[in-house]
Amino acid sequence: MFGKIKGIPKKERDIIVNSKIWEMGLDKYRKVLSANLSGGNKRKLQVAIALIGNPPVIFLDEPSSGMDPEARRFMWKIIERISTLKKQSSVILTTHTMEEAEGLCSRIAI
Repeated sequence: MFGKIKGIPKKERDIIVNSKIWEMGLDKYRKVLSANLSGGNKRKLQVAIALIGNPPVIFLDEPSSGMDPEARRFMWKIIERISTLKKQSSVILTTHTMEEAEGLCSRIAI
């Protein structure tokens, strides 16, 4: 549905969706309704949806809140890869965690 909204051609949607599911580590939850996912997996799904179509700007509101430390680090690596390594999109991030802001952001506003 989100691929269609974002203008992804039908023949490319399955490939893109499958790559985002794999990238976010959601393979084993492929057949689970989003309402039944844990809080951390819901956050991963939300970030995956935001990434569809490689938008120039991605707004993330506390993407790692409610996650255990391991899942939080995983999310930070994903965000870092998007904004720094791939340089496909700029990420605007809100957070209550100064550690997260310092670790992910090149500019910080309070």
